[in-house]
Formats: sequence, C-alpha cells, structure tokens
Amino acid sequence: MKTAWLVQWGCYSQDEDKCLKQSGIKQKIVDVISARKDFDKHIVEIAKDIYKREMFSFSEKVYISNYSKGKKREKEFFGGDVPMFTHYESDLYRNLTKIIDEKDLGDPKVKDLFDKWSKYPQYIIVGYNPYLEIIKVFNLSVYESKDGNEALEWDRPLTDGSFKREKYEFKNN
Repeated sequence: MKTAWLVQWGCYSQDEDKCLKQSGIKQKIVDVISARKDFDKHIVEIAKDIYKREMFSFSEKVYISNYSKGKKREKEFFGGDVPMFTHYESDLYRNLTKIIDEKDLGDPKVKDLFDKWSKYPQYIIVGYNPYLEIIKVFNLSVYESKDGNEALEWDRPLTDGSFKREKYEFKNN
C-alpha cells in the first residue's frame, strides 16, 4: 500500500513489550485503515472506539454509551480523563494559525509554515500508558518473515519532513 493509517499500541517505558503485556495487549499493531478515511470524520472516532473497547471497564462503556448523555460524557472522558492529542496540537500548527490570523495568506512566512505543515505527520494518540496511536504511514508492505510470521514494514513520517523505516513482526502465540 502506498499510504494507510496504521493503528498501534505503545507505552512510555523502557520495556514497551512488558508494559503492553501487563495491560493485556498481545500485539502492538492493531489494524490498518484505508488512507481514504477522513481524519476528522473517521480516524478520531475509530481511535476512541478502539481505546474504549480495550481500556474501559464495562461500567465506563455503559456510562458513555447512554443515548441522551453519551456525547457529553464522551467529552468528559476524552477531554479530561483520557488524554487525546493530534497533529493539530503541535507548535507548528499553532504558529501557522497565529501567523494566518496576523498576516494574509500570501505572506512568505505563512507559505513557509504551510509547506512545513504539509509534511508534518498526521496522527492521533489516545491515552497514556498504554496509549493508542493512529498515524498515516507510507510504503506499507506485508510479507512472511524467516520464522514464518507475518511482518510489516512502513515509512513513518518525521516532523522534519523525512521518513524512518519501521518494522513489526507478528508473533505466533
């Protein structure tokens, strides 16, 4: 695949695998989603749904699923109890919107920041330890490893516009 949204778990820990296992997460990579899915309409909701399914107790799921109060309660959880960060919270985006407000769109500073912003990684991170991340990746390939397991490789965009090649091998249980 040339471009896709990659869904994965992570932990802020020296031993990420151990941290994930302690949380009951068996595989780091959760899913892959078509790049055609809109970030604001689909990806944010998918991230919340996966995080809710894996990390919330049943009573918490019922609490935020209430038809008449669910959206308000969801904002309580995902606006406070469960941190959620996207590329829209980055300093680059804040600076870009500030400059656009102060100057017109033809200003060279706006153009420079917009060029940087267009190369900035698109992502959402939900939670803290563990956290769920959905990030737009490039050149995703799936193949069979030497051990007979499925393996993935992809190019992860970095904030400077470059890419880092990453790899993950699914372990047979």
